[in-house]
Amino acid sequence: MDSFLAGHLKDLALRAYNQNFVTCSNFLSFSDIRSFYDDILKVPFNELSGNYLGAKFKIFGGHQDFERGLIYFFPDFTIPDEYLDMEIDSGNFLTCIKATPLNAKFTDVLTHRDFLGALMNLGIERDNIGDILIDSKKHTAFIFVLSSIADTIISDLIRIKHTSVSCKIVPCTNCYIVPEFIEKKGSVSSLRLDCILSFVYPLSREKAKDLIAAEHVFVDGKKILLSSTIVKDGSVISARGFGKFKFISCIGKSKKDKYVILVNIYK
Repeated sequence: MDSFLAGHLKDLALRAYNQNFVTCSNFLSFSDIRSFYDDILKVPFNELSGNYLGAKFKIFGGHQDFERGLIYFFPDFTIPDEYLDMEIDSGNFLTCIKATPLNAKFTDVLTHRDFLGALMNLGIERDNIGDILIDSKKHTAFIFVLSSIADTIISDLIRIKHTSVSCKIVPCTNCYIVPEFIEKKGSVSSLRLDCILSFVYPLSREKAKDLIAAEHVFVDGKKILLSSTIVKDGSVISARGFGKFKFISCIGKSKKDKYVILVNIYK
């Protein structure tokens, strides 16, 4: 992890512990969150909560399947889950903004890149912006941002490409968009990364190895260079140009002694 970010997280945790108030990071990528576990906590990356330098912490991105999240640090007397239940409505650190076209009949087809580009053209830094979830049929987006910049977005985000839009603050629970998956089950000879990639997309084992060697494959946001890496239950894997999937689990072995696996492929 970047030494500046590591030092900043340390400072936030110590302030929460020593000064008895809640602190919060900016939005972190999945890779940075993974590094927080690997490089700072030095514990396996599993549950998004724990204790660091005496402060309790919880990672939250505004909705259940977030990819970009905030790390909240809590003093001892605060119950993290209760605080985040209130955060969903109060928006102390995190706010959800709903963006809709003024005239849906004549709107452009707007993508994640279009919304992100428009926000950054306002001079907003990337770490102020969390996930952007889009309902392409209704031309609606839910944008998770730091509360400190919400008013700026409400007043200044008036156009995406050629489409005029209206923005308003809504509770996080108003976001109804959830990722859609295609479930795939089958057998593989090994739980190696190249073997799993070959099964999911599908690719030959050699092409899967080439993809990994080209530094185009990420597991839980971390770039992987070894084809022999064993994939663990719950890992989210992305391959540039192919998409993303979640390795649910190895659910047993077949009669031919192969591993039977279950994955969810993001649509």
